[in-house]
Amino acid sequence: MPLLFTENSEAEGVSGSDVSDLDDRGLQEESDLDYSCSDEEGIEGTEERHVSLHDSIAFDWSDGSDFVPVLHKFQNNRSGVTQEWPCNDEARESDYFCSFLDDEVMSFVAEKTNAYYRWVFRHMEFIPPKSRIRQWADTTARELWQW
Repeated sequence: MPLLFTENSEAEGVSGSDVSDLDDRGLQEESDLDYSCSDEEGIEGTEERHVSLHDSIAFDWSDGSDFVPVLHKFQNNRSGVTQEWPCNDEARESDYFCSFLDDEVMSFVAEKTNAYYRWVFRHMEFIPPKSRIRQWADTTARELWQW
């Protein structure tokens, strides 16, 4: 079952039975989880939030025989690894990692991680008294960088 993020930025997609299997060891093995989803299965409470694309946009389809793609001029001076590339022959793995991810991305990951925790916590039927989930503290971009 994939994770879905709704407009209120809360993660959905974990069933109550999956979540109730949390204990002091964390989530059960991924291979044991049921990720199947059929058309009859819905996420409770989301039906009214979804608007059919067909109902919201008028499409005027054609066979496409008159389609002419926009060809952009190739800019050789901006292709490939440029002088602005922050990594050189002595760069470490973390340098490459940091060249693709920035604080904005890491803040987004932290925000979604915290939203997922809140969703899981709200939807758990029972939380054992010594469960690690009770010790959760929101994560931050700084903590993710350190990890």
